[in-house]
Amino acid sequence: MSGPADDITAAPPAAAPATAQADAADGDLAAAIYESLLSLAEELGPALPAGASPAQLAAVPRVPLDVVMSAGSDSGAHCCPVCLEPFAAAAAVEVLILPGCGHMLHAADECGPGWLRTSRRCPTCRIDFADALVLP
Repeated sequence: MSGPADDITAAPPAAAPATAQADAADGDLAAAIYESLLSLAEELGPALPAGASPAQLAAVPRVPLDVVMSAGSDSGAHCCPVCLEPFAAAAAVEVLILPGCGHMLHAADECGPGWLRTSRRCPTCRIDFADALVLP
């Protein structure tokens, strides 16, 4: 007695056309998704950078810390919210005063400006300081 398992010459089931149809359907789906993404990108417009532009960064007031402290306006902060180092009242120390909220950041390039190049949000109160900027 011989059964289907014994017949080596038996043809495999006709699955090839189904695979071709599935591949075509996957290709159609991928094309439809791609077209949808292109349409969405067109609706949303160009992506905006998260950080401040050089012009915005240059417009942020840079003030010697001793001038700020002598005016009595320390905005309630005793340390920089970026590096968490205390503000040292020395003539050489400058701070950035963010428009819109008045919070201070160290003006050293690796501190406040470094933060603002990656985010336009104040690290203390999270407002977008660029909204309050007046550019020349």
